[in-house]
Amino acid sequence: MTTGCRYSQARPLLSLSIAFVFAALLIAGCGSSNQPSNQPGKLDVHSQLDGRVPGNGTLTLGATNTDGRTVASTTIRVRALSRTTLTVPPGSYRVAVWLPHSRLTRGLALCSVPAMAKAGTTVTITLFCMWH
Repeated sequence: MTTGCRYSQARPLLSLSIAFVFAALLIAGCGSSNQPSNQPGKLDVHSQLDGRVPGNGTLTLGATNTDGRTVASTTIRVRALSRTTLTVPPGSYRVAVWLPHSRLTRGLALCSVPAMAKAGTTVTITLFCMWH
């Protein structure tokens, strides 16, 4: 009788262990497909430029990484409100505007705001700059 009792207790534990391993593999497989770490992120930049804006009608808008390198940039027309999307790798950035034809470094930026890009998502950034 004792042997039959031990066998019936061991069998549910084995089934439970197999179910646990299967569930762990299923979760791990689903997690990796839902987290595309190699996809770029998008920064949807809403810029508001007020006052006597420098640049003769255009400025350069871009994103610099933590090393100070410019990762993405584009030319924008100066107007009160504008919207631009920058595609960048996931990470921390400063979104900034510069005068046209200037070096795109953090030290020469006219104004900037921090931003965090996430893989496969779009993050909205508001950049407000005012000149007198």
